[in-house]
Amino acid sequence: MITTRSTLSRQHDEFVAEIGEFASQYGCSFEGNPAYHDRLPVDQVDRLKIDYSAAGLAERLRCDKRLINNKTGLHVCVEAKTSHRTDGPVTYLFEAYQIGLHKALRDGCLYAVRKVVGDFVRDCGFYVTNDFGSDHITEIRIPDLIQRGGSVVSRRAGECQDGESFYRDTFSEWFPGVEVTLTNTANPCRGSGDPYAVMDDDFMHSNKDWRSLVHEFAYSF
Repeated sequence: MITTRSTLSRQHDEFVAEIGEFASQYGCSFEGNPAYHDRLPVDQVDRLKIDYSAAGLAERLRCDKRLINNKTGLHVCVEAKTSHRTDGPVTYLFEAYQIGLHKALRDGCLYAVRKVVGDFVRDCGFYVTNDFGSDHITEIRIPDLIQRGGSVVSRRAGECQDGESFYRDTFSEWFPGVEVTLTNTANPCRGSGDPYAVMDDDFMHSNKDWRSLVHEFAYSF
């Protein structure tokens, strides 16, 4: 069973607030990087929601927050990722194109992660920089059917800007050697419809708590 979207939004907001409160204890600011739907007119937001071009994806997938070291002025992008389920396998799934953007931009992004499955709770974190390895990803899955406006279209049939070949070409450059598959799910239009990376279990379980990474950043001089 998956929690409702409103509950997920609340849990995500609470997690973001917790990161900010923790960072402030160590002299760091945690500032918003307003998303497109918070700063653009409604008509532009509606168009951008169904814009799967490279430029549209880059705008939609920009980082949520920025962590600033108030002593040095250094900052790093932050992505807060939460996942809450009552049961099921413990897997770590993230937007593959977003990871690739952070890797390609080379300036680095801190991923702060909270994974909850029933009684299992894990907080961890990792950086995505230009040397983020393909071995950290088990495979990348591309949903075939996506919602575009009021209709459902197929990437395989080439009915939208980001066809299957667009993603395959991009991911082969960013993540050489990682298997990329086209997939249908029982509810193919749920969520963003963006491709997602299935993260390697060993990599995820070896990562530090995100609090440790924030603490280290606060004392980086």
